[in-house]
Amino acid sequence: MSSLPPPDHEHDERALVERAVAGDQVAIGELLYLASDDLTKFIASKMPTTIQNVVDPDDVLQDTFSAACRDIANFTWHSDHSFRAWLKAIAEHRIQDAARALNRKKRGGDFQRVETTRTSAADSMMNLLDVLVTDQSTPLRRASRNDALRCMQIAIAELPEQYQEAIRLQFLEGKSHQEISEIMQRTPAAVHGLLKRAKHLLREKLGRASAYLSSR
Repeated sequence: MSSLPPPDHEHDERALVERAVAGDQVAIGELLYLASDDLTKFIASKMPTTIQNVVDPDDVLQDTFSAACRDIANFTWHSDHSFRAWLKAIAEHRIQDAARALNRKKRGGDFQRVETTRTSAADSMMNLLDVLVTDQSTPLRRASRNDALRCMQIAIAELPEQYQEAIRLQFLEGKSHQEISEIMQRTPAAVHGLLKRAKHLLREKLGRASAYLSSR
């Protein structure tokens, strides 16, 4: 009896990359999902000790996902390692940006040590998931906490930047509509409408997560 040939992971990933570059958001979501564990470990290994207790690695991961979604149309495939190498290069740049920003705050005298944990960031994400996805029978609600968290991060990364900022300020940082309006320089009514549209779009994107939840 002949056995099935082993899966061609390079071919599968290249096909996903080609679809993502062409604008397929399900494809970029799956690529980020498949790379998320490796990328998370990479970020943890590259975080300087000077920022480890101030910068949450999940924030770096979120920024990396956002940059990848924004810039994927410019990516060029070279080998089976090129996409993940590209993601890691983005992550390193985000870590460097965080370190420079921290140094500027120290020099400016307004630095305040803030103890953050991955648990607190993850809890905020999962609370947002509870708000947006109420059907317990969906694949996303049956997924492990880690998988659901990554799907949430990917869905946020796919949002337009103004929606990402509004979601981050309200649900992850706990800002009021008035505070958000001051930060984003919009009226409270405009912030309310922005958040309403952002949640609607985010809910749609989370609904697509079932397309790649079983791919790893």
